[in-house]
Amino acid sequence: MANGYVRFARDHAAYFRLMFRPELSQPEKHPATEAAGDAAFAVLQDTVADAVASGFLPAADAETMALAWWSLAHGMAALTVDGKLGLRATQSGTTPEALTDRITRIFADLIDGGDAR
Repeated sequence: MANGYVRFARDHAAYFRLMFRPELSQPEKHPATEAAGDAAFAVLQDTVADAVASGFLPAADAETMALAWWSLAHGMAALTVDGKLGLRATQSGTTPEALTDRITRIFADLIDGGDAR
């Protein structure tokens, strides 16, 4: 999901900026935009709930985990849109997509208690 989030931001940078800039989107004039954002976050919450139901995550951490994944994905997306992730990837001899995959994998491995190598 995080990779898809970053890909959307990269491929649709103007939409991404509009979605998270209230002075541009004016959510007070367009309440459907907030509802759409809530619906999108609910998909992530449902995914985390599935992980809780399967015993992969403790129930007490569900909301925190959803926020952590959103923060990770949004941060990488914002860095991508601003050109910073691509710059770091180039400096590291890789691509933004490969760097996004690596960061996501490290985070998932940390949650799983595994080794992120």
